[in-house]
Amino acid sequence: LSELVEVTAYRDGNEYNQSFSRGIAVGAMQVAKQEGGGKRQGTTIRFKPDDQIFDKIVFSVDTIRTRMKELAFLNSGTELNLSSYDKKKDAMVDEQMLFSDGLKDYVMDLTSDANRLHEPITFKGELEGVRVEGSLCWTADSYSDTLLGYANSIRTTDGGTHLDGLKYSLTRTINALSRKAKLLKDSDANLGGDHVREGLSGVIAVWVPNPEFEGQTKTRLGNSEVRRIVETIASD
Repeated sequence: LSELVEVTAYRDGNEYNQSFSRGIAVGAMQVAKQEGGGKRQGTTIRFKPDDQIFDKIVFSVDTIRTRMKELAFLNSGTELNLSSYDKKKDAMVDEQMLFSDGLKDYVMDLTSDANRLHEPITFKGELEGVRVEGSLCWTADSYSDTLLGYANSIRTTDGGTHLDGLKYSLTRTINALSRKAKLLKDSDANLGGDHVREGLSGVIAVWVPNPEFEGQTKTRLGNSEVRRIVETIASD
């Protein structure tokens, strides 16, 4: 999709350079010894979208910023930097995104304008090769819930088995603890899921070795085993 792509990679003391134009390599890969001791690592990619494919090429800084912020929340301790040109200031603006508490910071951001009832609850665990992280906070300002799901750092806007597992474990656990604490009598019906999640803001993220995405836009996680794994870790 690019008129030009330029890739520079630093590895094993060498610097590798390769260019491509509309899918075809432009010459052979160039290899040179790194300067200054050869300890640099990482990859730089520069690209120019192909105007033969795209009618209009406009980069939305807000869209890029939102996505980078998501990734910084999902990968705690990872620093991401965004440089963008500000027309009003006629200058480049540099922004740093670094969240040491990961999903807890994400929920704090989601509830920044709300009346929180407690500090965000966080949980994490790994089972059968599936890593699970979550954070939850109830607020006094809303009658609905805001639950965001991610699978392998991809936003699952249509939900999926990870969100199903979280909702089920929340309802089951809170009902069980309510009865144990005598807040629900034997004659009382169980609280419904909507009641349990009223005013809840939360994020559930899973990393799955072989994800199965469903739907027209592939934004729903379909792995059946993930529901059971999330239920177990969230309930604990």
